[in-house]
Amino acid sequence: MLTKKQRLEQYGISSDMQVLGMIERVCDIFGNGSSNAAKINIEKLIRHESHFGNIKDHSKEHGESICQIDEPTFDWIIDKCINDYDYKDECTLFQKYYYMNLEDIDYEHIRYLPEISIVLCRLRYKFVPEAFPIDDDGMWYYYKTH
Repeated sequence: MLTKKQRLEQYGISSDMQVLGMIERVCDIFGNGSSNAAKINIEKLIRHESHFGNIKDHSKEHGESICQIDEPTFDWIIDKCINDYDYKDECTLFQKYYYMNLEDIDYEHIRYLPEISIVLCRLRYKFVPEAFPIDDDGMWYYYKTH
């Protein structure tokens, strides 16, 4: 387990409650999914990937941030939001609540801007047409598939 200082240096967070609050805010802004399960799925993903920022991340090649987003996925999310007309509303919401444009975010930023990484995680799952599952087996399959 990392100390509070190590968590801040590693992921830009200092507590589990801070992460839960960010998940809540992101899902309030960008939607919680048709089954109201986005918060649960994102929380489970962060618990799995970084143990809520409580473990040391030794690899910058395989994912950044508490969500462990890799660079190709990062680029794909940004490109889809900027260039796909169906997701223009998400760009507008991002600018309204974060006072910057999605295209101004660099991959390196997401390690120290944890809420931005949660936004990207939420947007990634918004591109999937099927609803978030509510059972554990369904969540596991959904997570591994998408």
